[in-house]
Amino acid sequence: MPKRRSRLGTALLLACCVSGILLGSDAGAGTGCGGASLARCVVGSASSSGNRAAATATGTAAHPTSFSIVLYTSTPQRVLVVWTFVCRRGFRAGSKSGSFITKTGSKAPPSPTGGRGWWALSVLPKPLAKADECIVSANAQQSGAGSLEIQIVALR
Repeated sequence: MPKRRSRLGTALLLACCVSGILLGSDAGAGTGCGGASLARCVVGSASSSGNRAAATATGTAAHPTSFSIVLYTSTPQRVLVVWTFVCRRGFRAGSKSGSFITKTGSKAPPSPTGGRGWWALSVLPKPLAKADECIVSANAQQSGAGSLEIQIVALR
């Protein structure tokens, strides 16, 4: 009898494949924030510059209540964001993915990496209540030229 893969294993494999294929392979490594009991934690970030620059961030968070995407650009412009994540609670798993277009239009405070410019914030829906762990990946591409930074923030 062939061995059956668990739903969580299948969901995690699917999320990794989808994020690698659809979002590109130059993903930034997330910190995961360890076991820290921080209320807000940057779990992944990436940056790029140039004409129609794109950057992909990935990360893992333990016991998140929600995720936010923070974008910084050197000039105000539209940014396309494509995201996906998988969360697990015990032996249950849930996943969601989607996309949105936003415009960076507020003058930004300095980003943690020292960049200044314009920024936007978007909150992602949560796939599973009281999740033990979530893996999230997001790709951002700006409409014009300049620098771009994307951060994935987990809230607890």
